[in-house]
Amino acid sequence: MLTRTAALLAFACLGLWAHDRASAQPGGTEFFEAAGRQINDVVMFDPPGFALSVGRDGPFAFYGAAMNEFQEVTCERSASYGIIALANMAGGIRTGICVREAKRVRALAVSAQPALAGVLALLSENSRKLVRIPRGAGRAIVVQADTMKLCENYGLQDKTPLCSNTRQALADIARRLDAHFDR
Repeated sequence: MLTRTAALLAFACLGLWAHDRASAQPGGTEFFEAAGRQINDVVMFDPPGFALSVGRDGPFAFYGAAMNEFQEVTCERSASYGIIALANMAGGIRTGICVREAKRVRALAVSAQPALAGVLALLSENSRKLVRIPRGAGRAIVVQADTMKLCENYGLQDKTPLCSNTRQALADIARRLDAHFDR
């Protein structure tokens, strides 16, 4: 219980510190804070050793038809976070809800599968992207994470679902975002 309270307190402090930067991100402060809470509920941060920080905003990158070919998508709502482990930047996670580009996101997610499979064969399983396409919702939820350094260098392999089961953790985050913003 103390760990959960510390995580919530740290996230509240992060929210105050990051308010100005978050309001500049697409989707604004509300999306940034809500997405951070959904991520924390899945990832189980344990500040100060393992926590979220404000990340760099930018478009989502999807693999193209060939290796080293990328397509960019910007969502109406997005939030970017850095992941801190033992006072070091150890990875990142981005979330977004796309409405205008939902059809394009769906097409890119499908067409990227062959290139993604090739890249994953070369890299660790800990760099992932997940796209959730709710039926009939006219939107796509994107969750992208780079956890390679986090999961390999900081002893967190069994301490967070983000490392022990990256694909499931990203799926859980996407489902939670879908449910939270299904209004």
